[in-house]
Amino acid sequence: MTLKKKNGLGVKTPLPPIYTVAKELSKIVTFTFITKSNTPDNSLLYMYDLDEGIYTASADEFNVLCKTFDNRIKPNDWKQIKMMVRTMTKISRPLESANLVPVQNGILDLKNKELLPFNPKYVITSKIATAYKPPKSIPKDREGNMFDDWLNSIACGDSELVTLFWQIILEAINPNYTRNKFAIFYGDGNNGKGTFQRLLINLIGESNVSALKPAQFSGKFNLETLVGKVCNIGDEAPNDYLNNPSDLMSITSGDTVLVNPKGRPAFEATFKLFNIFSGNYIPNGGNKTKGWYRRIMIVPFNADFNDQTEKPWIKNEFLADKDVLEYVLYKTVNQEPFTHFIEPKVVKDLLEEYQEDNDYLLDFLKNEYIPKGWHELDVVPVFLATKRLGEYAEDMGIQKPNLYGAGKEIARKLRNLTPNNYVVKKARVKAGDIQVLDPNGFDKRKLSNAQRSIVKEK
Repeated sequence: MTLKKKNGLGVKTPLPPIYTVAKELSKIVTFTFITKSNTPDNSLLYMYDLDEGIYTASADEFNVLCKTFDNRIKPNDWKQIKMMVRTMTKISRPLESANLVPVQNGILDLKNKELLPFNPKYVITSKIATAYKPPKSIPKDREGNMFDDWLNSIACGDSELVTLFWQIILEAINPNYTRNKFAIFYGDGNNGKGTFQRLLINLIGESNVSALKPAQFSGKFNLETLVGKVCNIGDEAPNDYLNNPSDLMSITSGDTVLVNPKGRPAFEATFKLFNIFSGNYIPNGGNKTKGWYRRIMIVPFNADFNDQTEKPWIKNEFLADKDVLEYVLYKTVNQEPFTHFIEPKVVKDLLEEYQEDNDYLLDFLKNEYIPKGWHELDVVPVFLATKRLGEYAEDMGIQKPNLYGAGKEIARKLRNLTPNNYVVKKARVKAGDIQVLDPNGFDKRKLSNAQRSIVKEK
């Protein structure tokens, strides 16, 4: 406790009021709101960490700041001080640049190949754990192989896929810019997929990587785990149906989302981190729009190392080596600049397969509707087609499938699948076709009346 001498007597220094503490802290520390909004109401309060060169919204660090300023300030007052600081703080726009990448030892300017010192003007909340240093030599593993040899092996010698891997590494290390894609590493067995993920985690730093799986993006309290992260890597994603992937799509595009921390007020956040998922399955989604397929990038891992002698040291030793990581970072940031990911043929082919597999309505038409000969009938009531579609989707494991507008969508897809023209209008089923549509007679009475139907035009 600070004492002043007055007439030889010790006098207590008065405890400063909350406003004074907030004002003095705002002089000492750079505070800001990081948002694209014009109002900070739903934004976190960030403070600049001089040691790390990034902004942090850590409540604990703010509390330590209050305690360090004057240890007589009671914890109950810390919240009031924070509220007062908010009234003195201005909004900053987050850094959005494909050319500025925060690394362990500064801000890397890709355009000029220059390492810039950290500065509060660079509004960033994370950085990778690897430093940028030109390599003195190309590191080799214990068998004399280089990193590029290993990367080529997991790409099965496909030079386009190797290029894509380098592009993925660059996207993964920059949380401040998005090329509007998320990646799914697809393949089963011992194929190098997990080892490539471990490389990314080593390069970025384990504490800088979140681990949400696709279905978890719709969880009420899950998005908070993305705050302050460089990349999200959801390993071994289960084959869950994605009923509502809207937040995943928004984050992929760098749009603002609402984050709901458990037990605390909601706030708005803009994430641009790259999302990577891996597994033996590609998750089916309720969203079948062009926007969904534009965002998804399925990366095949077709290598098979099962018949080879296991080399755990590649993952545990070689790809964790500081010199190797610095070499990978150096080569990553010095690759040919790109605005869009390259699309190797194997990636295009996988996406086309996925589009067909993901569309349960198309699957229903190809595997049930057309094989039953319904496409040759003049009239198929929408209620019956929708009922069968719903049962088909549920058999696929899709809970509560969205069947709104299914009649028009069936007619549209049938026009593409067959030489016939189909429209939706009110019509009556031919008496001879009722048995084909309803062999058990459950809907016989309803089928005798005119219904809104999928009609094959002559």
